Amino acid sequence: MFDEARQEAQRSAHGSGLWSFRARMSADLAITIARQWLRTGWPIVVPLAILYPLAASSALATLWRRVPFHMPRGTPDSDVLMLELLAAVVLLIVAATIILTLWFTRPLVYRRRR
Repeated sequence: MFDEARQEAQRSAHGSGLWSFRARMSADLAITIARQWLRTGWPIVVPLAILYPLAASSALATLWRRVPFHMPRGTPDSDVLMLELLAAVVLLIVAATIILTLWFTRPLVYRRRR
């Protein structure tokens, strides 16, 4: 059917119909990709995977501002201790993102095909 439609478009209007056919097929392809992606459930998972680390880091930043946390300045390893604390927070956010992503995608993986 595709070849027949392409040949018919090529015969009509001496080539200008072929550009119209290509535009219609490109639009159809874009719509089909969007529909299939929406059916997978990923449009729900992706924003959640992005919003959770943002909300967690915002909550930590708010907590950081409210709680007076002072590193001891006299210790020679205060910079190393601060770097370890920062790395722990980043790892916590990454781990939470991975766990939530796996939690929300599990039903998608084990869902029966219809």
